[in-house]
Amino acid sequence: MGDRIINHVRSFYFVDAENEVTAEVKFTYNPVGTVAKVTSGFKSLFGYGSSQGGKVLNDTFSVNIYSTENGNKRDLSTGR
Repeated sequence: MGDRIINHVRSFYFVDAENEVTAEVKFTYNPVGTVAKVTSGFKSLFGYGSSQGGKVLNDTFSVNIYSTENGNKRDLSTGR
């Protein structure tokens, strides 16, 4: 019950040892202070903020999936 939330700052791995495949998930977190959040909220409330289309995401992650067959690392897929 309730929200499922993960607060993670660096990275973590999913490892499939049987198939020798690893997925690395890297998080990028840019903290924003409370004053900046309140100011941004008021600006958007009164129409003085940037449009939603131009909004920069502060919390992002990237995924790199690679094979570790025979001890050699070979990229299979990447994403953001």
